[in-house]
Amino acid sequence: MIRFRKAWKILGICLVLLVCSCSGKDKSKHINYRLSGENELLEALSALKEAPDDVTLNISIWYYFTERGMWDSVIRYAAPVFHRTLFSPEKEQLMLYSGAYASQAFIFSERFDSLGTYLDRIIPISEEKGDDFLRAMVNNIAGLYAIKITGDYAEALERYKQALQAVQNTRDTINQSILLGNIASIYYHRRDTAGYRYASEAYRLARLSTDHYSMTYSALQLSQMLYLKKEYASAAAYMEEVAGIATGYPQFHAQFHLLQANMYADRDDYAKAEDYYRKALDTQEHTEPGVMASIHLDYGKMLWKQGLYLKGHQPFFRNVLLQIHQLIQNRGSRGGPFR
Repeated sequence: MIRFRKAWKILGICLVLLVCSCSGKDKSKHINYRLSGENELLEALSALKEAPDDVTLNISIWYYFTERGMWDSVIRYAAPVFHRTLFSPEKEQLMLYSGAYASQAFIFSERFDSLGTYLDRIIPISEEKGDDFLRAMVNNIAGLYAIKITGDYAEALERYKQALQAVQNTRDTINQSILLGNIASIYYHRRDTAGYRYASEAYRLARLSTDHYSMTYSALQLSQMLYLKKEYASAAAYMEEVAGIATGYPQFHAQFHLLQANMYADRDDYAKAEDYYRKALDTQEHTEPGVMASIHLDYGKMLWKQGLYLKGHQPFFRNVLLQIHQLIQNRGSRGGPFR
């Protein structure tokens, strides 16, 4: 069980969520699980009015918003279902999945004060009764929580490995790739190139799946590990691949531009680096606060290295400190709509 405590960390970590399938007995044959666009979403929302407790129909809607990083919409549709089914044993599966999707959305939008209600309920039940997908999803959420709240990398790594073991019981190469990428991300943010093998395997599995979401994430993770290894040409090659497929996933754009900026800054190409730092800063609408803090800090380090803090950039450095201050202050107060 996770212990909830307010040990806020300023981390530029954007771990992708685990998007899992439903294997419930009430899976409706007429529902297209993966909605391909707005028309199918509207059809699913219309069908939901007639079948509000259909597990697969609900998951198809939460999945749609989750994959696109639309956290407010996930919370809007998943949180009420969780509270409505919380004490209905016959709807336990719906409660578990709605709680899992809502928890992910709260974590990625950094609204941490609502998490206890959800995780305290779903973690013990999923460990006892959940299917492999659900156990993988919940362990992935627990790993996200361990990093973003307690800064416990060891706990996060253990949770991700448990999730990977659960999903390996299935033939779900997409989620295996995502979890390997999450593991690689821990190594990246600890500046440890030992994560390269996880990123490489994540990329291999994503290519087998031909899923653009996991392909984008795994290529980005592999680029980051190659950057750590100072293999800039190889990193840039994978970055080109990310650029070609990441259009529909704005939640990845900040890290993409930040990595480009850092690569140029490391090679003292400050003009191009500044251009990409500014592009990264322009993604605020779709980017986690922790990632935005990392962008400000890395951009600030480059300016400091150039001595530009003495040449009219004092307002920028004041803004860096303000960003960090606001990040710390707001994390404890930004609750979701259902508490």
